[in-house]
Amino acid sequence: MKFIWAIVAILAILITFAIVAANSSGEPLEVIPGQIQSCTQLGSDNTESIVHATIKTESNQYLVAAFVNCSAGTRVKVIKRRGILYFNTVYDAEKT
Repeated sequence: MKFIWAIVAILAILITFAIVAANSSGEPLEVIPGQIQSCTQLGSDNTESIVHATIKTESNQYLVAAFVNCSAGTRVKVIKRRGILYFNTVYDAEKT
């Protein structure tokens, strides 16, 4: 009988965590201004290539993000968001 209650308690905790994580997914935590330092194309001619930008933020932190129409020197804003697992962080860059 104790085993069944332990299973029920564990399932209740997991369901609660899943609901909290799903509701706060994508929540913006911080907006950081920055500038694209360089652009790198990943992939070959045979596959779909992806352009990644190396971004230097005003706090001297470097981030790498996929960026369409990438060009060095472009001013961007980096949006720090909460990920789907609640504890992880996702960075998204947009042109300013």
